[in-house]
Amino acid sequence: MEITGRLVADATVRNVADDRNVTNFRVAINRRYKSGGEQKEETTYVDCAYWRTDALARY
Repeated sequence: MEITGRLVADATVRNVADDRNVTNFRVAINRRYKSGGEQKEETTYVDCAYWRTDALARY
């Protein structure tokens, strides 16, 4: 899956069961559209969890 947007805050890394790490982060996605001739913008926030490695958090 690919999600393109802006990071809202720093990623956080948590240690969970079996000595595994999970990296959590939030992405904001903007959508611009016209409604009734007026330009509008809508923001959707997506909470993400990455389970493979914590190396992602430094980016």
